[in-house]
Amino acid sequence: MDAETKATPTAKTAPASPGRQKLLDAAIVLFGRKGFDATTTREIAEAAGVNIANIAYHFGGKEGLYRACAEELGRAIKARLTVVLDRAPPQGPLEARDAMTAVLSRMTRLIAADPAMAAPARFILREYFDPTPALRLLYRGLIEPISGRLIALWAAATGADPDSEETRLIVLGLVGQILVFRAARDAVCLRMEWETIGPREAEAIETMVIATLDARIAAEKEKRP
Repeated sequence: MDAETKATPTAKTAPASPGRQKLLDAAIVLFGRKGFDATTTREIAEAAGVNIANIAYHFGGKEGLYRACAEELGRAIKARLTVVLDRAPPQGPLEARDAMTAVLSRMTRLIAADPAMAAPARFILREYFDPTPALRLLYRGLIEPISGRLIALWAAATGADPDSEETRLIVLGLVGQILVFRAARDAVCLRMEWETIGPREAEAIETMVIATLDARIAAEKEKRP
């Protein structure tokens, strides 16, 4: 998939249908497992249990389906974080810290421990390692709103400049320590001697993430008069 696929039309006016969602669900799994080039429209249609013509009808083709997968993942994952992302602005540093804790805690439970994240995570990680134009869709729909919310909360909790490079680095570091438990899941389980990452393990990860957050906030405050 090259940059030219960005211009490929998508049948956005096609009505929603169970067949469309089945294609998205099947494509997310197959694209995540095999990548864009190695996945055929025929096997996507077979996995979805629909006629292959539905791909052209709903998405305009394989490239449009791939982009729709990225948009769907951004929408669906963000929706599961809405309850903590859309809270009212915090009133003071303590509320900002608590709001940031709520976002990171929910992200930990979702990313590290939720079995339903396995296929979406593979799709997203492929875009991280071998990006296509769809990465911009993921960025605008998911990465930017989450990181933007965390940056605003960090600034409110510490008094730091929300536009500084240091602030962005700190927030990316906090999120990155969660992502490793999905991206390197099997290696983590080997090192930790865990059979899987379930509720107990997620709680331990969450405790570590919040401890890191509190330590960074304390260090930031020590720098200020």
